[in-house]
Amino acid sequence: MIVDSAVATGNRLVILRWIVRAMLVLWAGFWLFFNIASIFYWLGEEGPKGIVVHVLMTVIIVILALAAWFLELVGGILLIVLAGLTFYKWGLHQSVVALTLSLPPFIIGVLLIICWARTRLSARLPLAGNRHTSADSKGKGATGE
Repeated sequence: MIVDSAVATGNRLVILRWIVRAMLVLWAGFWLFFNIASIFYWLGEEGPKGIVVHVLMTVIIVILALAAWFLELVGGILLIVLAGLTFYKWGLHQSVVALTLSLPPFIIGVLLIICWARTRLSARLPLAGNRHTSADSKGKGATGE
């Protein structure tokens, strides 16, 4: 039945959304751990001036993760931009490093945009069971008999 298909599609979308969010949390959690550990390292080596870059990266990652969680389209675009900038920075000389750093946010960003688009598409399409006109739902035919 078509209604069952629409419900199954909605369930798959919810599952995809949570898989993407789990990937986002793993990616952001890894980089947050790395940056916080770097803050403590550089604080001992160079004092407060050595931690500015890592504090800034921590703030950027938190903002990206929150944007991606609550605003899928904005977060997806920002993650793709971050992936492109990372690849541009590292890709010219070290392509393996560039792919390691830029591929996860790129994949997450694309999947977030897919989730956003599928949500908008499913909101516009009526369910198959709701295709009846108001006259049909009152027991009358299309001619009003």
